[in-house]
Amino acid sequence: MGKFVFAAALILVGILLATHELVGPGLLLLAAGGLVLFLSARTASQPTAPPLPSAHASARSEARQIERAARADASKLVRNAEAAARKRGREAIAAAQARLDAERVERWLA
Repeated sequence: MGKFVFAAALILVGILLATHELVGPGLLLLAAGGLVLFLSARTASQPTAPPLPSAHASARSEARQIERAARADASKLVRNAEAAARKRGREAIAAAQARLDAERVERWLA
């Protein structure tokens, strides 16, 4: 739709220029607008072939494979993050236990 509006604007400006002092540029704009209309009407009348069912099937299959790979990568990232969090938690608990043990020893010795 935009190409028709553009062509109409070219033609109108071309007519305005051609009827006044600038005949050469006006005719050039008229020709450009006509060319845009001609090419857009010609391409609009050409039928496009519908995609083949096998193309749809292969696209769906490829999309499923991509989705499976993405899900596997995401679950691997989640598992690695969980393992790292558990490890940090165990290390924090061990450090806290060591501090508590050290405080108990200090209290017993004092």
